[in-house]
Amino acid sequence: MKKNILGIVLLLFIYISKAQSGADSVYSKTVKEQGDTMANLLLRKDYKNFVEYLYPDLIKQAGGKSIMAGLIEEVLEDQENKGFVLTGAEVEAPLIFVKTSKDIQCVVTQTLTMKVKTGHVVARSSLIGISVDQGKNWKFLDTQGKSIQTLHRSFPALSLQLVIPENDKPVFYRD
Repeated sequence: MKKNILGIVLLLFIYISKAQSGADSVYSKTVKEQGDTMANLLLRKDYKNFVEYLYPDLIKQAGGKSIMAGLIEEVLEDQENKGFVLTGAEVEAPLIFVKTSKDIQCVVTQTLTMKVKTGHVVARSSLIGISVDQGKNWKFLDTQGKSIQTLHRSFPALSLQLVIPENDKPVFYRD
């Protein structure tokens, strides 16, 4: 019986893996590339260009691009003054895409590495990627560990079909 269940689960996994369309694999590549570009802009402290990759509704709520860039710079400078320096950032390719009548959405995992006084910390969290032009360009929204239901209240265009995993606890490594 266990072998039958394991066989069915394995077949289902293979089916889902193969069911990803060619368009979805192109979306995955583009999301990863643009997510990594966004992360590299953050590492280079190029906040003006970094905000170009943020979800427009978030920018609007912050009061505009220049205000958002200033807020990000202020927060990261404050963190650096406290001894937390961002040293690495990477975005993984998503597995599943949700297509709505207006856009394509997905959830990606972001890994951030920060240097601290006695070592470094690695934290993984989720971003929502949104494309309004059939996957050519992606904008991102940090979930900040919130559920899709909570985010949907502030951003009603987000699909409730998105699944946001719980954030892992940051891991500390002594240097």
